[in-house]
This record gives sequence, C-alpha cells and structure tokens, in this order.
Amino acid sequence: MNSAALALATWGLDGLSPLAYHYGRVLAQPARQKFALLVGINQYSPDRTGCQPLDGCRTDVELQHQLLAYRFGFRWENIYTLVDDQATRWGIEDAFFSHLLPQVQPDDLVVIHFSGYGSTIALANQSPHPSFVLVDSVFPWDPQTPIQDLPQDTLRLLVQGLSTQRVITVLDTSFELPASALLRSAAKIRSRPPSWSQVLAPDTLAVQERLQNIRNDRFPDAVPSRLWPGLLLSAAAPDQAALELKGDRYTSGVFTTCLTRQLWQAVPASTIYIDVQRLQNRTTPIVWQAQTPYSESNLGNTINLQELGLIPTLSQGLEGVITTINLDRQEVELWLGGLSNPILRSYGTNAALRVARSGGSEPEIVLQILQRDQFVAKARVISGGTHSSQQLFVGQGIQEKIRLIPQSNTLVVALDTNLDRIERVDATSAFAGLHQVKVLTQTDQSADYVFRRLGKIDRTANDWNPYRVSYSSSRYGLAAPGQDILPGTASLNDEAVKTAVQRLDARFQSLLAMKIFGLLENSVTTHLPLALQVEDTLTGAIVVDYRAERALNPVENSIPSSIPSNSIPLLSLPIGHSLTYRIYNLSDRVFYGLLLMYEPNGSFSVGYPSSLIPGYLQPLGDWSLPPNNSAYPESRLEGVLPGLIPEISLFLFISRRPLTRTLKAITPNLGSGISVLKPLNNPLTIAQAIVQDLQEASSETWSESGRSDAWALDMSAWAALRLTCKIQY
Repeated sequence: MNSAALALATWGLDGLSPLAYHYGRVLAQPARQKFALLVGINQYSPDRTGCQPLDGCRTDVELQHQLLAYRFGFRWENIYTLVDDQATRWGIEDAFFSHLLPQVQPDDLVVIHFSGYGSTIALANQSPHPSFVLVDSVFPWDPQTPIQDLPQDTLRLLVQGLSTQRVITVLDTSFELPASALLRSAAKIRSRPPSWSQVLAPDTLAVQERLQNIRNDRFPDAVPSRLWPGLLLSAAAPDQAALELKGDRYTSGVFTTCLTRQLWQAVPASTIYIDVQRLQNRTTPIVWQAQTPYSESNLGNTINLQELGLIPTLSQGLEGVITTINLDRQEVELWLGGLSNPILRSYGTNAALRVARSGGSEPEIVLQILQRDQFVAKARVISGGTHSSQQLFVGQGIQEKIRLIPQSNTLVVALDTNLDRIERVDATSAFAGLHQVKVLTQTDQSADYVFRRLGKIDRTANDWNPYRVSYSSSRYGLAAPGQDILPGTASLNDEAVKTAVQRLDARFQSLLAMKIFGLLENSVTTHLPLALQVEDTLTGAIVVDYRAERALNPVENSIPSSIPSNSIPLLSLPIGHSLTYRIYNLSDRVFYGLLLMYEPNGSFSVGYPSSLIPGYLQPLGDWSLPPNNSAYPESRLEGVLPGLIPEISLFLFISRRPLTRTLKAITPNLGSGISVLKPLNNPLTIAQAIVQDLQEASSETWSESGRSDAWALDMSAWAALRLTCKIQY
C-alpha cells in the first residue's frame, strides 16, 4: 500500500513497473466517456444501524456532482447518485450491474464516491475487514447474526469488474474509531464501532462469488493485486477518523470539501495531480494532524489525475461556474464550490468575480454578487462592454476578483455540549463583556473556536465500545472545531467559568488577528504578478517554488525553476534550519513586502530586512521589491529561523502600494533581538492596519465596496502567501 498520503507527486511514467508503464500508455489517451456513482447517507437509523444521523454526506455528493459536471465535463445522465434511503446494498450493487458494468468500455473514466459511516467486520479466524455502513445495514449484537454492511472487498470486486483501468474511488469515511477522535469538539465522526458479528450474509458471499467469476472471465490472465484497482483517495489514514464540520449554513466532509476545492482551483500544467503537501495544506488548518488523507493505486505511485482522464474543461483554476443566465435582467446564477468556508462568507452582497478569459485580449466581464445562499449566488453583470451578457454561457468558469473583508471582525465561539446549563449561562455572560468576541447562538452556522471542559479518555469493560470520555468539573480550554485543545489555553487548576473566559481574553485577540490573516490569504487566486522561492539556508534546497498563475501581464520569466506551482506546500523543516525568502516582482512597478510569523501559543513576530529597522522607536523603512523580475538583494529575506516550536505559520504580504499604516502600527511595538524575526505585541492592530493598507492599494482599480461594513480588496492589488511549517526534532 502506498500509504504516504496522496503520493501522486510527479508527471510522466519514469520509474514505473512494466505493468504500470503499460497502464500509463493506455491512460494517456483521452477518456471516451465519463461515468460517476456518488453515494451519500445522512439519514441513518440509530436503532437499526447503530449510528447517529450525519449532516454533511448529501452536501458531499452535491459538491462532487457540480465539480464533475461543470469542471470536468461529465454528462448529467452519466452521473448516478444514491442518497439516504436509495443508498442500500442492493442499490449500490444494482448501479454496477445495471449501469456501470454493461456500459463502461476500456478507455472510459469512472469516479466512485462514498460519504457515510465506515466500520470493520471481525470475521471468524480472520483479520478485521473494512466495511461501509449503508442505510439498510443492521447492527448485529449477536456474533452469529450475519452482518449487513457492504464489505470493502465487495466494492473492490465491483471496481475490478469494470472494463477500464481508469477508476478513481473517493472515500470520505473511516473504518476505525480511535480514542482521540472522541475529544473532537463540534465535529461528527464518520466511524462506527466494529460489529460483533463474525459472519457475512449469504447473499453478500454470493455477490462476491459472482463478481469473482465475472473478473476471471473478462481478465483470465490478470495477476491478483493487493493494491486498490485504479486510484483510491481516502479521507483518513487507516488508524484515523474522518470528520465532518459545519460551514456557512451547511455541513460537509472535511476531505470532500478540500478535495473538490483543490480540483476547482488546480491548474493541469502544475497541480492537477493530487500531491500530499497540497491537499494536506488544505486540511491541516482545519483539522491539523487529526485526519491525514492517503492514496493507494495498482498503477504506480506517479500516476496523476490527468492521465486517468480527469481533465478540466478549462486549463485555468476556477472558484466556480455560471449555472443559469437571465439575459433580460442581466443576471446570472453561480456555483461557488471552489471557495473555502471562510472565504465563501466574504462573498456576500457587492463582492465580485470575473469570468475566466481564454485570452488576454478579451474584455474582463465582472459579475457582482446580489445575494448568496450556501454555494449558490445570484449576480449581475456590471462591466465588460455593452453586449457582455451575450458573451456568457452556462458552464463558463469564474474567478475571484473583489473579496470583501468585514470592517469589524469578530471571533465566533461555540459553547460545547459538555457544559451544563449553569456553565453555559455563566459563559454567555462572561463572553458578553469581551470586545470582538461573540457566542454562537445559531446551530446552522459554524464557530471559529469551541469553549469546552477538559476531557480525558478512560477504558471501559465494553469490547464493542472500549473508550469513554470523562470531563473535568471545573477546568476549561479552547479548541478549534475538530481539533485538540489549543496550546496554552487549558486551565492548570480548577477555576470558575468567568475566570477562564477572562484568562483567555488576550489569546482571543491573537486568534482574531490570525482569522483576519486567513481571510487575506490568496496564493491561488491573486492576480499580482510575482513569484516566490523559499530555500533551506543550510542545505540550499528549494522547498517552495511558487508563481502566481493568474497574474496580470507578467514580464518574461527568467526565474531558475523546474515547474513552479500556484500553491504552497506544507513544509517539514529540521530543527535548527532557517529559511531564505526570494521574492520575484514580475511587474513593471515597485511592490512592498512584509513577513509575519504566528506560533501556536498565540505569539507573533515580524520578519523584515535589518537594514530597514533604523533603531528604537524609529519608523521602519518601506521594504521595496524592485520591478521587472529583479533578483536584487533587497528582494531577499535571509535567516528566517522558526526556533524550537513544533509548528509555525508564515504570512508573506505583498502590496502594490506602501504598507504605511501597518509599518506605523508595528514601529512602537517591535521587540528587539538579533534574529530577523522580531516579536510583536499588537497583532490585532497590525491585522486591521494591513486590511486598510490593502484596501487603499485596491482603490486604484476598484472604488469602494458599496457597503459601510466591509473593505473591498482587489485581487490585483495584493498577495498574501501562507507557509505552514512543521519543525522536525
């Protein structure tokens, strides 16, 4: 098994086995037809299946359906969906026997997706077998009662029976229920404890035998393989749990959300293949190390999605697509599946997107949002010429242009369900006294963090459910949804709820600053012409090789590079190693830079060239980045040393206007030291100043937001590049 998460790392077929090389030559041809089977189950019956209902599986199916139809050109009639009461074992088997097995030809592409509960079957005298819990599964409490799940072995045989090697199986489920998953706040776990049954249902065995016979007849010379046929993309490592989290009035699987967003925004020439760092870099800020996607394939570990036939209809990265056009009203309806949940919230009234252009000479057509509900938005055409609306068509891609940032940001905190009534009343009262922090009151919305009791895992005498959580009666902490308690937020001793909330006040300010920086991150969607290389100073290795893919009119690229990417990988850096930033300005005007570092304990530092820090309380000079692809010394920042902490986030801000307010806010609060990273003690003030500076830079091309509560930021005015770095001890 290739359990290095999603290790689909390079283009080409070098290093493959002869069998994989043969498959690669077959797969290199365009797919003749494309089929999909999408399964999602929310409505589980606890009494029947032993599972509580889920909330995000139907959303997963919708995210995949829109992606396959609009991004990859699947015909609607070739996308089969089974949701809730349709998702029975018979329904899935019938979808294969009645549709896929008879229709699919050797050069076709098939995508299989499952969102729901997974579990394990402990058959007599065998190691545990993964299984899928379906809507008609019956949880047997008797070891001799046959299990009604769909065994993973059956799905494997169904996939093997297809007449094509081009099969992509996506599983947003998990088969184990690790004890640590029980401590995840504000998240649902897609794992059911293992069944007591030790036998499979007779009809399950009959189907497996039938499938094995079909495979033997079709492929009499096939060599059995332990690896998954085609490509398997799984939400979590075998010993981890897959999570689903709330978004903006919706719930979805973490894996499906990140995967579909990656595929909307990916560029075939550099990032259409799913690489471990790129997908992990999307899941890490959400669930950190609690859930690590992985892949498995019998085609070799260098196969990529384009070779499998999953080729986008437009080579550019997108945030969504036009789904409906009303010419009379000059309005369109949009699907915004390529936006992350925090950024999606920013796309309310008066935010704007542009229609993706196939050539630089085409006029820019701008669509301004009128209203939005979850991923669906209504917009009007506001620029692009007199007949611009007649140039639009259903299926046309759209990209970010104007992002709205609230002028008054707040940190939204949910109260965990393990708090009793009195604790909730006390917590609500205490939070009411804090500035820019509010308690979540609507259950259909998402929280930034969860205030909760501290808990620990205890063993039980129950073999079916061997763990339980016991909670402290008066010790509290703060956790992001789906994650562990944040470092430095847990009570050291018993304390009152009010005392705990007040103790966290300073931390809330740094977390709010981090939230604002996250809203500004736009490495994939910026239009600013620039490139970045980050070097491990000790080894000289280039660990980040980035270029803004959507840049407007960049100068000729003479950057020493292999294949620059429009995304920034998750980085592992040995302790004691430092980083060197090389910034390439690909425009004909000066840019201005700033580097900020965030540590998990809530502290911030600023990275700035020492020559521009004149002295104590003296104003910082502008960090100017010369134009025309210059590699001047002033475009470098050397000696960025993370220190002894396990994880850091580095934010590089580049603006086409000086960051005047930001430097003014930094100057009186800049710590001392010989390191290029100087500590800061007012991150929230700095975050607010950066937003205002970027709004000023945006005013060159976009006048205002049209709203009194938000700043309008133009993608052509700034870039905010985030690098998450794990320190290896």
